Amino acid sequence: MSSNGAITSKDEHFFQFTRHLLSCNNIIDNPLFHHFEPSGTIYGIITAILFSYEPKNKTKYAFKNVYVSNLLRTWITATLLYGANGEKSSDTPLELYVCPHLKEEHKATFKRGNYPEQLSYTFIKFGNFLTLLRKMYFEIGTIFEGQDELFGDGILQNFKNIYHTWFQNLSDNIIIHIPNKVEFKFSKNEDNNMDLTQTVDSIGPNTKIAGYLTTGNLVKFMEWFNTQTEYNKKYDNVNGVYHVVTHSNIMKKYFTHELGIQKTNVLNLNGIHHTNLNSFRTKLHINELLQDIFKIEDGVEMDKTRSKNIEKENPKNTLCVKQNKYKSSDITSYESIHKENKDTEQITQQILKSFEMSQERLKTLPRVREIHAKQKQDNESTESKSAESKSTEPMETKKPTDQENAAASKITSFLRRTIKNKPRDEDDDVNYSLSEVEKEGVSKGGKRTYKRLIKKSKQIRRRHHRRTAKKQ
Repeated sequence: MSSNGAITSKDEHFFQFTRHLLSCNNIIDNPLFHHFEPSGTIYGIITAILFSYEPKNKTKYAFKNVYVSNLLRTWITATLLYGANGEKSSDTPLELYVCPHLKEEHKATFKRGNYPEQLSYTFIKFGNFLTLLRKMYFEIGTIFEGQDELFGDGILQNFKNIYHTWFQNLSDNIIIHIPNKVEFKFSKNEDNNMDLTQTVDSIGPNTKIAGYLTTGNLVKFMEWFNTQTEYNKKYDNVNGVYHVVTHSNIMKKYFTHELGIQKTNVLNLNGIHHTNLNSFRTKLHINELLQDIFKIEDGVEMDKTRSKNIEKENPKNTLCVKQNKYKSSDITSYESIHKENKDTEQITQQILKSFEMSQERLKTLPRVREIHAKQKQDNESTESKSAESKSTEPMETKKPTDQENAAASKITSFLRRTIKNKPRDEDDDVNYSLSEVEKEGVSKGGKRTYKRLIKKSKQIRRRHHRRTAKKQ
């Protein structure tokens, strides 16, 4: 900058900073329950697509080179805003450059959701996001059927009207660049399985490269960008900016800490936190006279309640799946998760069907509590009679009651029905020992039921014999 405050030629390039979409952590109030690497909400994805499709934004985001942080939600946002705009959009790859000094602020002792995870983990979640986009394309007529009121304001219908065109225009390939000239190509039309065995994770939690693990700073980013040689500098000559997707806290701190703008009547700084996809333009060297040009452009209102309800209503489509373990080996793909859920449901139905009993049989099924109650009643009756007669004759050890014998018979009958390839014989009262049961190949559930009921029956008998012995 010259001595009179004029902007020199080296400062001519502007940066356009955009906040990410509504993420899974944005709708979770308690940070203790935040995801380690939050994805995008269904409501956030759909509103971002509609936002990018507005006439004014089709030009604003018509560029295929975007600079992002090392957190997943900025990758998803860049794909949704920039991926389907521009001429011959689908034929031109969308290129995302993962940069330092753009990461969201994290606390010293609490990093959940604002600290990078292993690259393999983040790649799987990004692939799951692309799978959902593809699923919505093929199932657009049924995937959110009957949920118009849940989305509100005609959002769902507007989305259905434009989504086929939007997805067809979306870049067929998304290329993610990381340091050391490494790049990965994702496809919107097929599953993405990345081989990372020979790749050094240069943007994850163990990176040694400065700026990827510390809280972001937009001034430091612009300084780094102007001198870096790691990535190509792709400038949007139409809009006159470099395109960047980042996070709310470092956007706000740029104004409050770097420029000293504290008054909200100058700029609606609080709006940065309460809306998504808001943006502004700036440059590295700027004088006080140029602060008046700042304008934070509105994005999409953050409707947490509506988004929470949509996620609950769509358990098979949500990307907000909580992962407690986050090593790459512990994470399965979106399609694998829902295939596994479907298989589990089928197996559960088969099990329930195989153990299904008629109401009549259910009535005759013994209840250990009923047996216990009856035994207690018999004991009390015996004690009462003994007190009245004051008999000194020794009492004989009482044999198992009819109820106990009936229970043992019913247990055996129930157990026999679980034995594989064994015909059921209601008249056969043969009692199987546990070893015989195991030999016959009974299911684990049957074994547990057998053990539990027999143990309870033995406990009842022991209590009865102890009481009888005391009276003797």
